[in-house]
Amino acid sequence: MSNDTRQDSNAVSLQEWQKVCTRFAKYYGKDNTDRWLEPCRFEKIMGNIAIINAPTRFIKQHIERDYQEKLQILWQEINTDIEKIRVTIGHSTRNLDSNMLNSDKPQTAQIIQLPLWPEATRGVPNSAFRGALFAAIDPRKRQALKRAVIADEQNLKIIFTGWQLDQSDRDVWEMALHMARQHPLGTDIYFSAHGFLKSLGRATGKSQHEWLKDALARLLGCGVEITHNGYTYGGSLLEFEREDETQRYKLSINPKMMKLYTAGWTQTDWQERQIIGNRKPLASWLHGYIASHAKLYPTKIETYYRLSGSANANMRSFKQKLLDALDHLKNLDLIKDFWLENNLVHIEKYPSKSQIKHLSKVKK
Repeated sequence: MSNDTRQDSNAVSLQEWQKVCTRFAKYYGKDNTDRWLEPCRFEKIMGNIAIINAPTRFIKQHIERDYQEKLQILWQEINTDIEKIRVTIGHSTRNLDSNMLNSDKPQTAQIIQLPLWPEATRGVPNSAFRGALFAAIDPRKRQALKRAVIADEQNLKIIFTGWQLDQSDRDVWEMALHMARQHPLGTDIYFSAHGFLKSLGRATGKSQHEWLKDALARLLGCGVEITHNGYTYGGSLLEFEREDETQRYKLSINPKMMKLYTAGWTQTDWQERQIIGNRKPLASWLHGYIASHAKLYPTKIETYYRLSGSANANMRSFKQKLLDALDHLKNLDLIKDFWLENNLVHIEKYPSKSQIKHLSKVKK
């Protein structure tokens, strides 16, 4: 084959890949396309196999686990000669022989790991921010729920069984996820209660040790059924064992939790979270909710009441608490401004760097 013919063939194949990405976006949305396919590079067609190159092992494993079969179908709709898709990582396909590419046997055991967000932030699935999984309630007023629907929005549904979780429970869960991000999911992670409490910015006395025991028990004992953006996770939020003599813990996160991150996740600033304070549950809930949106649209007070899981029986009282919480966030310079107009709450936020990038793409 001449160089000109080979270049023409590669150009046609690249156009096919671009069409596949466009069709993928119609099924899974632009956010998932930008997150998982845009970083990849089309390599070439080798026989009946289309080869793409992922920049990281994390992206490669995610595509292979959740999207490879659909990508094959989409490519076959464009080019019926394509029978398989292979995802490579970090190297060219020049050194891969045809036997390796045609082998359906896994080369290595699948490793599932959370994204490696920076130390100063916490990476949390958006589903934990956009409903009442961690409710804006006084912990003294928590209730036992049985398959209660605590979120039922357009792209999010959460069914919950167990003792209600509050914002302090969210702190514990976020810290557990933060520790787990450095290891394959399902791996045992060891820590001391004393060190864990210090990482949370809490005192380390007996009462705080008992509080941590209760929080971990709630996270272990609850049963959640979460469906977000087409992905579903069912199970507890973590698993742990405790050595009573040493007060050391062994903790693990279910690998299936990765589905919630696939549906969308957000990095929040841990220092901001701490300065809000433990006695401002609605402000803490709002901080996570606001962070999980690139752009906030005017929203009814009743919607915030429903989403936050507020136990306030009086809507007028909740309205005042909502405005007080937003005022608290504004005074801490965690939001630019807010105002109420025709029962709609307008919030002007500081978008993150990734959200600024996303918004600029939307405008284009």
